[in-house]
Amino acid sequence: IRPGLSKRADFSLIPSKSALLIIDVQDHLSSSSSFSTTGSVGGASSSSTTERSNDDHDRYLFTTALPKALPKIVQLVENFRHIRDGNHSQQQDKEKDGDFNCCCEVLFTYLESSTVDSRDVSLDYKLSGHLLSTNLPNTTQKATFDNLPPQLRPNTTRNKGDIIFPKTSCSVFCSTNIHYVLRNLNVEQIVVCGQLTDQCVLSAVRDGADLGYFMTVVDDACAASSFEDHERGLLGMKGFARVVKTDEIVQELQRSAGSSHDDLDAIGVVVDANKGKIASNTKVAPSNTNKLILKPPHSNNNSPAIEALLHVLQYANIKFLRFASVDISNSIRTKVIPVQNLLLQSKQQQQRRSAATANFQLSNKVAIAKACFGGMPYYADCILPETKLDARHVLTIQPDVSSLRILPYTASSAVVFGTLHESKMRKGSGVLGGHNNGDDDYDQISELCTRGLLQRVLETARDQLGIEFRVGAEIEFILVRRRKCHKKDGEKTGSSNDTPIEPVDYTIFASTATLNDQDNFINDVYDNLQKQNIDIETLHSESAPGQMEVVLPYQADVVKLADMVVLARETIGACAKKHGLHALFLPKVFEQYAGNGMHVHLSFASIDNPDSNVFSSSGGRSAGNSSQGLLSYMGESFLEGILSHLKGLTSLTMPTVNSYRRVGPGCWTGHSISWMVEDKECPLRVCLDVSSSEATN
Repeated sequence: IRPGLSKRADFSLIPSKSALLIIDVQDHLSSSSSFSTTGSVGGASSSSTTERSNDDHDRYLFTTALPKALPKIVQLVENFRHIRDGNHSQQQDKEKDGDFNCCCEVLFTYLESSTVDSRDVSLDYKLSGHLLSTNLPNTTQKATFDNLPPQLRPNTTRNKGDIIFPKTSCSVFCSTNIHYVLRNLNVEQIVVCGQLTDQCVLSAVRDGADLGYFMTVVDDACAASSFEDHERGLLGMKGFARVVKTDEIVQELQRSAGSSHDDLDAIGVVVDANKGKIASNTKVAPSNTNKLILKPPHSNNNSPAIEALLHVLQYANIKFLRFASVDISNSIRTKVIPVQNLLLQSKQQQQRRSAATANFQLSNKVAIAKACFGGMPYYADCILPETKLDARHVLTIQPDVSSLRILPYTASSAVVFGTLHESKMRKGSGVLGGHNNGDDDYDQISELCTRGLLQRVLETARDQLGIEFRVGAEIEFILVRRRKCHKKDGEKTGSSNDTPIEPVDYTIFASTATLNDQDNFINDVYDNLQKQNIDIETLHSESAPGQMEVVLPYQADVVKLADMVVLARETIGACAKKHGLHALFLPKVFEQYAGNGMHVHLSFASIDNPDSNVFSSSGGRSAGNSSQGLLSYMGESFLEGILSHLKGLTSLTMPTVNSYRRVGPGCWTGHSISWMVEDKECPLRVCLDVSSSEATN
């Protein structure tokens, strides 16, 4: 460890120094049939919490959180036991040499008082309702695990045996001798899972870190009373532990223990969604959806491929590479590096290092002031004091090479989009990253990164709900030209009538006149989008004078669609200028006519059945008469969630005063919190398939 330089992500598990700690997974707290008393599960609660009904929290915990977490905990327990019980040559060799210290210990801590009346529990628990005080398991009524999967029942006698720690407070380190036992076992690294994420898990992680243990929290093997509580708990542990997925822990154990993939992959679990039970010892296909959202993989950023790509760009007469990211006000922030300069940096790095160690990447090439992405209004380069941002800090753009596109409407430029990362500066030097060799030298994705936020939303949908989105977009714009004005005698230059704009036509919706008159422009837009691998599903004239709409087809890769929207708008604007026009995306251009919007089409499918449309009742369980039988329960819940937060969402979807000039009764924009089937006056419109009349999105 290098103080001040090393990061938790630099280290992985060492089986001989590791232990798995399962927190509060017991019938008393993890079985819905045993939960009949109000009060917070496994930790303190405020008086208001104990007085109100916990029905919503119970429902989420027992129908969503625990069914997802328990199979992951089973997977962890089985893998740790497998290594601990001497099934690997590494452990057997140690025992032959007389070293009988185990590795990969499995520890269970659960609530159980030492007195019949639970008078020995902490003051915190005594103030947290009957469930955590008078109704605790005790010396006469021991804690049970009968309603849990067999793998989650502590077994102290089989093989090397698990270790148990009955506790009477939120933190296992405060009310048991676990610290003493762990030191005797030479354990230095603790992997934590269980419930509740924001209470007992958080307390154990923070206390363990303060006592000198290297703590790791398994995100998808923890449960809380709500998704918000789970996220709040992870945020509270962020500075004390690594936060990883179950698959990552298994992979680390495989690498460190020297086991074959088949050996450990065979230990897995699946959940029967219909019965809610866990089937154990079932081989499951390795998941590729569990990605670290705070540090995405850079498989497309390896040195030989990057250098080859730069040579291809140069051969295609591309002289400049734009590094781009979209800020929270929808402005594209970009810096440009000549391709020749990037190739020169690669060559210099190879000269400084051997071919084996040279690792040229596009990371850490561009830094932009952090205030640009969240501290400034969209119309000016001035930092708003309310944002509490300043001019001292920068964010680095870490490019996603798969997003790279040659911009055919420019003379010789290409663009690549990337995520924004909090940069590291060498103290006192002002040099980005402490060195300038292009290595992966960044911390987490910035909270101001719109691309990172989208990735996290998609990750949450997969992990928490088991769904993946399919998204399409409609882009509206108005084509205008500058009207030639003849000044009257005595009229001053610069008056309001000096250079007004006028639409290219005054046609109506779906008119052929716009298509005919702007045929050259339309062809130019289409050709330029095709060269960027962007398809057009349909296009037509819209309601306002000079207004057109371009529809981008559905994409399963939502981040890719977001890139396409940005590229399409840039292309439309560039092509319009080429034809002496301006493409205006302003929400309201002409007061008496319709404005510009961008409609987003959303549907979703189960990750277990990507071809299904879970939004529709034909793809999921019917919701009955409440939505005319068109929507599944999940589809209705999806609509309800958007409607519940629609007021807050308008801060993002309608961020300017001009945005509100566009909406209102009769404007086909949606002006109230509502939804309907095929009604363009509602903000949420359920679309039907033309042939089957089924809800599609």
